[in-house]
Amino acid sequence: MKSISLITIFYLFCLTTFGQGTLRGKITDESGETLIGVTIVLKANRSVGTITDFDGNYSLKIADANPQTIIISYISYAEIEETVTIKGGEVLVKNFVMKSASKAIGEVQITAKAVKSKEYFVEAIKRNSAVTLDFISSETMKKTGDANVTAAIARVSGVSTNAGFITVRGVGDRYIKTAVNGSVIPTLDPFTNNIKLDLFPASLVDNILITKTASADIPGDWSGAFLSVETKDYPDELNINFETSFGYNNQSTFKDVITSKKSDSEWLGYDNNLRDFDHSKYVAS
Repeated sequence: MKSISLITIFYLFCLTTFGQGTLRGKITDESGETLIGVTIVLKANRSVGTITDFDGNYSLKIADANPQTIIISYISYAEIEETVTIKGGEVLVKNFVMKSASKAIGEVQITAKAVKSKEYFVEAIKRNSAVTLDFISSETMKKTGDANVTAAIARVSGVSTNAGFITVRGVGDRYIKTAVNGSVIPTLDPFTNNIKLDLFPASLVDNILITKTASADIPGDWSGAFLSVETKDYPDELNINFETSFGYNNQSTFKDVITSKKSDSEWLGYDNNLRDFDHSKYVAS
């Protein structure tokens, strides 16, 4: 039994050693440079495989004498499939040249839209500006509850209003210029450039910039201040703003007060003939 076992073991050893074929070679790119770490596996059994060494050489043992398909893959290179047939104990030398796999990617455009109504937007303009300027944003207008541009701009330091007109540092009239979205607003009065900004509701304005020193990017026919009003852009989608308020008089609301007799219909605007006056009693006979 011992001799049979030794013979069987020796037979299997020979079958395993001399029955396997070997596929070896070198893998390079199109320029002739060797590729390190290229994966070579059997398509039928991907657990059988190898990789190239530092010189681009590979060696793969194949036990089956039937035709086998090998797959050669590497990052950024086109995959190669090759069918080889190796007899038992045979060594097949096969070199491969891998081609770069290029894939065109469509154009990517990234667009961003600045939110001009926010405090940080106009604060950045003031910080990076070489001239002296003040501002008020739509975000601040919402907090203060101003109804129009005149009421909002009066909150800026050094700005005051007189009968609806703007005065900056005590200077007004023809020394003030106003522009809306970069276009200077003309006036009908030849003796003044100042206009009443209460025409513009605060809900339609993003920000107001007040330039107090001359700059090359704005007109120079002023000396007091140059007001730049930026209106809101056309919205990309439907926006609905809803505002409400509630108030009461703590001296009269929800308290009993002295009043005259009322009818049930007075909340509709008439008294249901409760206060009719009889004229016949006062007509002279």
